[in-house]
Amino acid sequence: MNIRRGVFRLWVVATLLCAVAMGFLWWDEIEHPFMAPLTYIYKPDNDTFPDLYHVTSLPQPRVELQFDYNVTLMVPGNPPAVDMDHVKSYFTEQHVETRASEFRQKRLMNIAGWALFTAVPAICVFIIGALLIWAFAGFSRATPRA
Repeated sequence: MNIRRGVFRLWVVATLLCAVAMGFLWWDEIEHPFMAPLTYIYKPDNDTFPDLYHVTSLPQPRVELQFDYNVTLMVPGNPPAVDMDHVKSYFTEQHVETRASEFRQKRLMNIAGWALFTAVPAICVFIIGALLIWAFAGFSRATPRA
């Protein structure tokens, strides 16, 4: 019976099961990483989009537009549709597309975290198992009895 081969196969199976289990645990965070909401207010007088924290008062009435990646734009009043299309495209170029790159970066960081939390314990178990086999091999008989 080859103990080393059996323990190695057991380690491979346990590592794969652990990787799958960690994948299930991390899947939601990888698929939808947390993005803090960002809110901007459109200033029509100078065509800028300051964020909500740099504005002292909210415009009344206002139109709130939701974009991807948890981004909101508040437009004061009720502007015509032509102006809204210009504002949406300009805002998307400036803020939503940069937020998309941040989203991809957070997703890659979460994949790296999953790989780290899967690989490090597996490597540690492998090293401990190899050391135990090496240590117990020292107790075996060097020459067989006649």
